Amino acid sequence: MDDLTLITFNFNTPEVVINMLQTFVKHNGTGPHKLLLYENSSDEKSPVELEKHKLPFIRQIDARHAPSVD
Repeated sequence: MDDLTLITFNFNTPEVVINMLQTFVKHNGTGPHKLLLYENSSDEKSPVELEKHKLPFIRQIDARHAPSVD
């Protein structure tokens, strides 16, 4: 795949995102791929874990679900 952008979201599950990306690379190689990771967690654990793995992400501070989701 020459031109692939992987778009994914995270909400308090950095281990799932990291595992998914490791699996993706295992099966598709290191690239060239683009990653758009949207960080929407309600805690500080997720950004810290993503930064440890040097994963770039876009973060929305104080993100909220609609009442119907809660």
